[in-house]
Amino acid sequence: MHILFVAALLGAPVLAPTLGIVEHGDRCPQGDIATRVDDYLGDLPRGSLSAVANLSQADETWTLRLELGDTERTFRAPRCETVLDAAAFVIAATIDPSLVDDVPEADPDPDPAVPEPDSVDWTPQARRQPQPPTPPHRPVVQQPSPLSLYAAVEVGADFGALPRAGLVVRPAIGVAGRVFVVAATGVFRTRSRAVSSATPDAAPEAGGDIGLWAVGVRGCGLPPLPWARVILPLCAGVEGGQVLGRGFGFDEAHDTTLPWLAVTASPGVGFAPIPSMALVLRGEAGVAPLQGEILIDGLGVVHGVRAIFGRVVVGLEVRFGGLKSRQTRSL
Repeated sequence: MHILFVAALLGAPVLAPTLGIVEHGDRCPQGDIATRVDDYLGDLPRGSLSAVANLSQADETWTLRLELGDTERTFRAPRCETVLDAAAFVIAATIDPSLVDDVPEADPDPDPAVPEPDSVDWTPQARRQPQPPTPPHRPVVQQPSPLSLYAAVEVGADFGALPRAGLVVRPAIGVAGRVFVVAATGVFRTRSRAVSSATPDAAPEAGGDIGLWAVGVRGCGLPPLPWARVILPLCAGVEGGQVLGRGFGFDEAHDTTLPWLAVTASPGVGFAPIPSMALVLRGEAGVAPLQGEILIDGLGVVHGVRAIFGRVVVGLEVRFGGLKSRQTRSL
């Protein structure tokens, strides 16, 4: 660091006989400039030189303005002895330039900090610190959000539970992750006509229109596959509601209901043209543990709930929010 100050003064003329140093301003408890100049010069003869030093303190910084001949230098540091020592070395090196040869050379710096010609900052922050190496560029990886809103609607055929095969519609709404879906479901089954089991002669046109509604919950696992656009949902669920009966063809025909409870399992296969949408074909088997019958007084049973039933549906599934990605960087 001393080299910078000496190099800045090499062009200053060496003045002739006696050394005079006048110090103004605040006092430093660690000594003065004249004593430090004597420490540098030792028994060497003094040249003729005059210097005026003005020392001041502001906040936690000491500032020393040195007038040396027809030049002026400014030194700053958090400690007063630092600026005194810097000024003393400049004065001593001006008297005896051979002191410069005793200063070890600093390691070459590819981008040295060059002080202003009339001001030198001696604070540690002003010294150039080595910078950490710039990390190599890492590619940005787009990752889907962990959860998204899930909605689906399925349409298909229901058979076995009611008298004949009929149309079934199932909406669903829930949440989906990368490998699972949990959703609340609804089931609406169109009515199928059933005729009384009594002999045709008694009331050949008597019977009932039988339908079904239910609500439930379904959970699905989505095994990871090597094909990005193919999904194989494996689902299980439970639903509860009512079997609806509406009589016809006899006096005092009216509506009636039976409780409905079922446990279902449904493997499927789907195709996702885009990550947020899929078309799914699903086959479903169910077990209805609650048994019951709908009958007409005097005309016999119209319909009895069967224990096992099946469904085949095709559905459209949509995810909202799953496409909103967050940026992460790999380590």
